[in-house]
Amino acid sequence: MISFRNLIVTLSFLTLVFTFKPASGQYNYGVYNYYTAGLKMGYEMYSYKMDPSRNVKHEILPNYSFGITGGWYYRYWLEFHADILFTKRDLRVKWLYPADPFGTVPLYSDYKLAFITIPIQARANIIYTRNYKLNFGVGILPEFRFRPPREIVTYQNGVEAESFDSFLVKDFRRLLFGFPISLHNKINFNRHYSTEISFNYMWYVTKMNKVLMDGPGVGYYFNLAFYYDW
Repeated sequence: MISFRNLIVTLSFLTLVFTFKPASGQYNYGVYNYYTAGLKMGYEMYSYKMDPSRNVKHEILPNYSFGITGGWYYRYWLEFHADILFTKRDLRVKWLYPADPFGTVPLYSDYKLAFITIPIQARANIIYTRNYKLNFGVGILPEFRFRPPREIVTYQNGVEAESFDSFLVKDFRRLLFGFPISLHNKINFNRHYSTEISFNYMWYVTKMNKVLMDGPGVGYYFNLAFYYDW
């Protein structure tokens, strides 16, 4: 379940940010722009530190995200951005069990996970021209689990089955927190329309699974966004 109290607090903060007009924005195509909003999608990979005492290791799976994004141009060199993204976070755990002659021992488990991710960042422009911007961002990253996780088990004999044992599924946290570091390339088509390609490194401070993992993981995001500025 999502922590709606934390979500409401975050959205209230964003409302205050985006409704307060700064003294100056960013000068482009002969006028000032103060705000930006758009759509964002991404390809994501996650690496986790597994507990060696559990005889498990994980396989990095491709994941994705999509949602809405917005920003506030505070000065020509400083911007504030926030996203609300649906993030797929599937995880494969390999069980390092000895070979079983009947093949009834689990080989690996696929955990189906999804989160609502709300990265909030301050960005500093390194390059700022009429048609192109390069900026560097840092911020905070709260994530709220969207739905209960599911476990699909593949056995050594190749049989797949959904597990209804809540022993490990219940140990996936409802709330994650981390710190994003990002690099963004933005191309302006005109005063209002632009596109952005970005790379994000996510450093988490909470473990996603309290039993299988020995420490927090890291994430790598490659994002494409389309913006309308005004």
